[in-house]
Amino acid sequence: MPFTVRIAFTGLGVAVIKTDKANPDTVHGVDLLLIDTESHKHMATHHHLPRLTFQIEDVVPRDALLFKGPHVGANAAPLAELDLSPAVEGGDGDADGGHHDAHPDSQPMLRRDLTFSVDPAVDPRRSEAFTITRASSSTPRSDSGLVENAIDWIPDVRKELELDDAILSPDSLEGSPYVARVRLPAGNIESRGLFVSRDGTFSSWTFGDSEERPLAEQFIWSRNGVERLHLGIDGIELDAELKQLRKAPPVVELAVTNLPREFKPKRFWAPNHFAMLNRVSASQRIPKPILPAAGGGVTHGGSCPPVKTEKS
Repeated sequence: MPFTVRIAFTGLGVAVIKTDKANPDTVHGVDLLLIDTESHKHMATHHHLPRLTFQIEDVVPRDALLFKGPHVGANAAPLAELDLSPAVEGGDGDADGGHHDAHPDSQPMLRRDLTFSVDPAVDPRRSEAFTITRASSSTPRSDSGLVENAIDWIPDVRKELELDDAILSPDSLEGSPYVARVRLPAGNIESRGLFVSRDGTFSSWTFGDSEERPLAEQFIWSRNGVERLHLGIDGIELDAELKQLRKAPPVVELAVTNLPREFKPKRFWAPNHFAMLNRVSASQRIPKPILPAAGGGVTHGGSCPPVKTEKS
């Protein structure tokens, strides 16, 4: 039976939304680019870990597939966490974050560049139009007066950070600013998780222009009517068969993250990682600051909101 796939992206990285030239709200695909911090000495105290996480129960069983030491979510469900960092030469085979397959001669270095694909449950010619949720007057609004999941609440690397020379389509990850890339097909685009102030209201930020706006923690890609999701790594496929048997919502959720190696719990603080986006600039230009409009604290301790851009 068909299900919904939802992929949340957060951390030090750029989401490149590929749109239709004639209709900018039509999405053809997305590249999630995770910035490399390990290979640059000046970032030694700011190392981030590129990860891909999903639920074990959503994995289509295969004899040659084995996950070692799975993590466990707050709901006690086993999770697979795959390390998207380059494999350590001469390592013990577990450099991919606990995942091991039956092909020791495979090239783990290539796992940094993944291409997801889907088997649609309907004829692709009759599939839905994939769109971007924007903060326009035509979009249904919440009681707060905000379109809480609008993509506008994620800074644009070119327009708001003013990095016109950003490297966004490297032919190869080698020598690029990125440690990993996840290529997604067409899907719907929105944001999730607006930062709030100490009084519980949405905090205001300035980025791009003088207009104050919210700041979102996560970039969300989703697609309905999927029969099977292929991760492009060791033949791993996901579906919602177990969820459907339990009469649970048929939603397969994954996370692509590039978050700090160490977290110091702080519930109210302003993310200060945006200056590290100078790595994506060909000239190493310092990005325009993104600051709380009123200087107040915000929540989600330790998160690194991503940035995005659109290209036709």
